[in-house]
Formats: sequence, structure tokens, C-alpha cells
Amino acid sequence: MVTTGRDDAFTDDGQRTTEGAPAWSAAAQERLGRVPGFVRGMVKKIYADYARERGIAEITPAVMDTARAELGLEGM
Repeated sequence: MVTTGRDDAFTDDGQRTTEGAPAWSAAAQERLGRVPGFVRGMVKKIYADYARERGIAEITPAVMDTARAELGLEGM
């Protein structure tokens, strides 16, 4: 038996609003779109968790840059 996950588990539309989930600015969505598809969901989760833990309501490119620096992901 093969079990599959949700079709929308890693959507990039940024429009779905779940409680506590930060919004994504258009510029941040465009930047996320340049991340290779096979890791995009994981990258999106890292930024969303970072923003949620810090009470950031909207993920912007500046938030992404700060997260990369603080999480030690600059070389990735």
C-alpha cells in the first residue's frame, strides 16, 4: 500500500493562512521561487518557523537575510 501526503503540503502560493503562520511578501515569494523545488518546502518551513518563533507577521527578503545570518545558513 502506498500512502501519499497532502497535495498542498509544500505549496508556494503564500496565500493560505493558518493560525500563527506568517504571510509572505511578493518579493519573498519570488525569492523562494528560485530555491530548487526538491528543497523548497524545507526552506519555506525554516523561514516560517523562524518568523513564528520571533513574532514576525510577514516574511520579507530582509527577514530571510537576517534568518540566514542568525541560523548560520549563509554558505548554503
